[in-house]
Amino acid sequence: MEFPVLLKSQINNLCAKMNTSTLINYSQQLTSVYRDKKNVTNKALKSKELALVYAAVRMPATFGAVCSAISRLCEVEDFDVKTMLDVGAGTGACGWAASQFFELDNLICLEREDVMRSLGHDLMKCAEDKALVNAQWNKFDLIKDDNLPSADLVTASYLINELPSINDVIMKLWRSTKQVLLIVEPGTPDAFENLLRVRDLLINEGAYVVAPCPHNYKCPLPKNDWCHFSA
Repeated sequence: MEFPVLLKSQINNLCAKMNTSTLINYSQQLTSVYRDKKNVTNKALKSKELALVYAAVRMPATFGAVCSAISRLCEVEDFDVKTMLDVGAGTGACGWAASQFFELDNLICLEREDVMRSLGHDLMKCAEDKALVNAQWNKFDLIKDDNLPSADLVTASYLINELPSINDVIMKLWRSTKQVLLIVEPGTPDAFENLLRVRDLLINEGAYVVAPCPHNYKCPLPKNDWCHFSA
Protein backbone atom coordinates (compact mmCIF):
# COMPACT_ATOMS: atom_id res chain seq x y z
CA MET A 1 0.00 0.00 0.00
CA GLU A 2 1.55 3.31 -1.11
CA PHE A 3 1.90 6.19 1.34
CA PRO A 4 -0.94 8.62 0.47
CA VAL A 5 0.18 11.21 -2.08
CA LEU A 6 -1.66 14.10 -0.42
CA LEU A 7 -0.16 13.27 2.96
CA LYS A 8 3.35 12.93 1.55
CA SER A 9 2.99 16.25 -0.26
CA GLN A 10 1.79 18.03 2.88
CA ILE A 11 4.70 16.69 4.95
CA ASN A 12 7.17 17.63 2.21
CA ASN A 13 5.77 21.16 2.04
CA LEU A 14 6.20 21.59 5.78
CA CYS A 15 9.72 20.15 5.72
CA ALA A 16 10.65 22.51 2.85
CA LYS A 17 10.26 25.41 5.28
CA MET A 18 13.19 24.04 7.31
CA ASN A 19 16.77 24.09 6.03
CA THR A 20 18.60 20.81 5.48
CA SER A 21 20.99 21.13 8.41
CA THR A 22 18.08 21.77 10.78
CA LEU A 23 16.24 18.71 9.47
CA ILE A 24 19.34 16.56 9.95
CA ASN A 25 19.83 17.87 13.48
CA TYR A 26 16.28 17.10 14.52
CA SER A 27 16.42 13.72 12.80
CA GLN A 28 19.46 12.84 14.91
CA GLN A 29 17.63 14.01 18.04
CA LEU A 30 14.67 11.80 17.14
CA THR A 31 16.95 8.80 16.67
CA SER A 32 18.52 9.42 20.09
CA VAL A 33 15.09 9.57 21.71
CA TYR A 34 14.09 6.17 20.34
CA ARG A 35 17.45 4.53 21.10
CA ASP A 36 17.21 5.48 24.77
CA LYS A 37 16.13 2.06 26.06
CA LYS A 38 16.68 3.15 29.67
CA ASN A 39 13.87 5.68 29.44
CA VAL A 40 11.27 4.13 27.17
CA THR A 41 8.35 5.58 29.13
CA ASN A 42 9.39 9.17 28.47
CA LYS A 43 9.70 9.39 24.70
CA ALA A 44 7.94 12.73 24.68
CA LEU A 45 8.27 14.84 21.54
CA LYS A 46 7.82 18.39 22.75
CA SER A 47 8.88 20.54 19.79
CA LYS A 48 7.06 21.17 16.52
CA GLU A 49 10.26 20.44 14.63
CA LEU A 50 10.69 17.00 16.19
CA ALA A 51 7.03 16.20 15.54
CA LEU A 52 7.47 17.10 11.88
CA VAL A 53 10.62 15.00 11.54
CA TYR A 54 8.73 12.15 13.22
CA ALA A 55 6.02 12.45 10.55
CA ALA A 56 8.62 12.49 7.77
CA VAL A 57 10.82 9.67 9.07
CA ARG A 58 8.63 7.29 11.07
CA MET A 59 5.08 7.87 9.83
CA PRO A 60 5.53 6.13 6.43
CA ALA A 61 6.90 2.99 8.09
CA THR A 62 4.10 2.95 10.66
CA PHE A 63 1.55 3.44 7.88
CA GLY A 64 3.04 0.50 5.98
CA ALA A 65 3.09 -1.80 9.01
CA VAL A 66 -0.51 -0.99 9.97
CA CYS A 67 -1.70 -1.44 6.37
CA SER A 68 -0.03 -4.84 6.25
CA ALA A 69 -1.68 -5.88 9.51
CA ILE A 70 -5.13 -4.67 8.44
CA SER A 71 -4.84 -6.36 5.04
CA ARG A 72 -4.19 -9.70 6.76
CA LEU A 73 -7.03 -9.02 9.16
CA CYS A 74 -9.40 -8.48 6.23
CA GLU A 75 -8.28 -11.79 4.70
CA VAL A 76 -9.57 -13.60 7.79
CA GLU A 77 -12.99 -12.02 8.09
CA ASP A 78 -15.12 -9.30 6.48
CA PHE A 79 -15.39 -6.78 9.31
CA ASP A 80 -17.91 -3.94 8.99
CA VAL A 81 -15.87 -1.20 10.63
CA LYS A 82 -17.55 2.19 10.83
CA THR A 83 -16.03 3.69 13.98
CA MET A 84 -12.38 3.80 14.96
CA LEU A 85 -10.43 4.76 18.07
CA ASP A 86 -6.68 5.26 17.68
CA VAL A 87 -4.91 5.38 21.05
CA GLY A 88 -1.47 6.95 21.14
CA ALA A 89 -2.19 8.25 17.67
CA GLY A 90 1.05 10.15 17.18
CA THR A 91 0.61 12.02 13.89
CA GLY A 92 -2.23 9.81 12.69
CA ALA A 93 -0.65 6.97 10.69
CA CYS A 94 -3.20 4.39 11.90
CA GLY A 95 -6.15 6.51 10.83
CA TRP A 96 -4.70 7.04 7.38
CA ALA A 97 -4.00 3.32 7.05
CA ALA A 98 -7.48 2.23 8.19
CA SER A 99 -9.12 4.63 5.73
CA GLN A 100 -7.54 2.64 2.89
CA PHE A 101 -9.62 -0.40 3.89
CA PHE A 102 -12.76 0.80 5.67
CA GLU A 103 -15.41 3.44 4.99
CA LEU A 104 -15.26 5.08 8.39
CA ASP A 105 -18.04 7.28 9.72
CA ASN A 106 -16.18 8.39 12.81
CA LEU A 107 -12.54 8.54 13.86
CA ILE A 108 -11.23 9.52 17.29
CA CYS A 109 -7.49 10.01 17.77
CA LEU A 110 -6.11 10.15 21.30
CA GLU A 111 -2.61 11.54 21.80
CA ARG A 112 -0.83 12.80 24.91
CA GLU A 113 1.66 15.17 23.29
CA ASP A 114 0.31 18.53 22.14
CA VAL A 115 2.69 19.00 19.18
CA MET A 116 1.97 15.53 17.81
CA ARG A 117 -1.77 16.00 18.20
CA SER A 118 -1.68 19.40 16.51
CA LEU A 119 0.38 18.17 13.55
CA GLY A 120 -1.73 15.02 13.13
CA HIS A 121 -4.90 17.14 13.10
CA ASP A 122 -3.44 19.52 10.50
CA LEU A 123 -2.22 16.69 8.25
CA MET A 124 -5.64 15.05 8.17
CA LYS A 125 -7.21 18.28 6.97
CA CYS A 126 -5.58 17.67 3.58
CA ALA A 127 -7.28 14.27 3.17
CA GLU A 128 -10.14 13.50 0.78
CA ASP A 129 -11.74 11.07 3.26
CA LYS A 130 -14.33 12.92 5.37
CA ALA A 131 -13.65 10.71 8.39
CA LEU A 132 -10.05 11.91 8.40
CA VAL A 133 -10.93 15.54 7.78
CA ASN A 134 -13.50 15.49 10.61
CA ALA A 135 -11.46 13.32 12.99
CA GLN A 136 -11.61 14.23 16.66
CA TRP A 137 -8.17 14.79 18.18
CA ASN A 138 -8.27 14.65 21.97
CA LYS A 139 -5.58 14.84 24.62
CA PHE A 140 -5.38 11.58 26.55
CA ASP A 141 -2.83 9.81 28.74
CA LEU A 142 -3.48 6.07 28.51
CA ILE A 143 -1.75 5.35 31.82
CA LYS A 144 -3.40 8.08 33.88
CA ASP A 145 -6.78 8.58 32.20
CA ASP A 146 -9.80 6.28 32.08
CA ASN A 147 -13.15 6.24 30.26
CA LEU A 148 -12.04 5.47 26.74
CA PRO A 149 -14.77 5.85 24.10
CA SER A 150 -15.81 2.62 22.39
CA ALA A 151 -15.35 1.84 18.69
CA ASP A 152 -15.61 -1.01 16.18
CA LEU A 153 -11.85 -0.86 15.62
CA VAL A 154 -9.43 0.12 18.38
CA THR A 155 -5.77 0.54 17.39
CA ALA A 156 -2.54 1.01 19.29
CA SER A 157 0.66 1.09 17.25
CA TYR A 158 4.21 1.19 18.64
CA LEU A 159 2.78 1.91 22.07
CA ILE A 160 2.71 -1.25 24.21
CA ASN A 161 6.48 -1.73 24.06
CA GLU A 162 6.99 1.66 25.74
CA LEU A 163 4.63 1.16 28.69
CA PRO A 164 5.78 0.37 32.25
CA SER A 165 2.74 -1.84 32.83
CA ILE A 166 0.83 -3.69 30.12
CA ASN A 167 -2.12 -5.41 31.78
CA ASP A 168 -4.14 -2.36 32.88
CA VAL A 169 -3.66 -0.63 29.54
CA ILE A 170 -4.70 -3.68 27.53
CA MET A 171 -7.85 -4.06 29.61
CA LYS A 172 -8.74 -0.41 28.94
CA LEU A 173 -8.33 -0.99 25.21
CA TRP A 174 -10.25 -4.26 25.24
CA ARG A 175 -13.19 -2.79 27.15
CA SER A 176 -13.49 -0.13 24.45
CA THR A 177 -13.42 -2.63 21.58
CA LYS A 178 -16.67 -3.55 19.80
CA GLN A 179 -15.15 -5.74 17.08
CA VAL A 180 -11.38 -5.65 16.62
CA LEU A 181 -8.42 -4.62 18.79
CA LEU A 182 -5.36 -4.17 16.58
CA ILE A 183 -1.95 -3.84 18.23
CA VAL A 184 1.12 -3.28 16.05
CA GLU A 185 4.61 -3.39 17.55
CA PRO A 186 8.20 -3.45 16.26
CA GLY A 187 9.35 -6.74 14.73
CA THR A 188 11.75 -7.57 17.56
CA PRO A 189 11.99 -10.48 20.02
CA ASP A 190 11.20 -8.18 22.97
CA ALA A 191 8.11 -6.73 21.29
CA PHE A 192 6.93 -10.22 20.35
CA GLU A 193 7.26 -11.33 23.99
CA ASN A 194 5.01 -8.44 24.96
CA LEU A 195 2.50 -9.43 22.29
CA LEU A 196 2.42 -12.97 23.65
CA ARG A 197 1.64 -11.55 27.09
CA VAL A 198 -1.14 -9.47 25.55
CA ARG A 199 -2.39 -12.53 23.68
CA ASP A 200 -2.64 -14.61 26.87
CA LEU A 201 -4.40 -11.80 28.71
CA LEU A 202 -6.99 -11.30 25.97
CA ILE A 203 -7.66 -15.03 25.60
CA ASN A 204 -8.46 -15.12 29.31
CA GLU A 205 -10.93 -12.29 28.66
CA GLY A 206 -12.73 -14.29 25.97
CA ALA A 207 -11.09 -12.78 22.88
CA TYR A 208 -10.63 -14.68 19.64
CA VAL A 209 -7.06 -14.23 18.43
CA VAL A 210 -6.48 -13.59 14.72
CA ALA A 211 -2.70 -13.04 14.96
CA PRO A 212 0.15 -13.62 15.52
CA CYS A 213 -1.30 -17.15 15.91
CA PRO A 214 -4.68 -17.64 14.16
CA HIS A 215 -6.04 -19.64 17.09
CA ASN A 216 -6.43 -19.53 20.87
CA TYR A 217 -4.01 -22.37 21.65
CA LYS A 218 -0.45 -22.05 22.90
CA CYS A 219 1.92 -20.43 20.40
CA PRO A 220 3.97 -23.26 18.83
CA LEU A 221 7.09 -21.18 18.13
CA PRO A 222 10.25 -22.04 20.08
CA LYS A 223 11.53 -19.44 22.52
CA ASN A 224 14.39 -18.35 20.25
CA ASP A 225 12.03 -17.43 17.40
CA TRP A 226 9.43 -14.71 16.92
CA CYS A 227 6.70 -13.62 14.50
CA HIS A 228 7.50 -10.52 12.46
CA PHE A 229 7.11 -9.12 8.96
CA SER A 230 8.79 -6.40 6.95
CA ALA A 231 6.96 -3.34 5.67
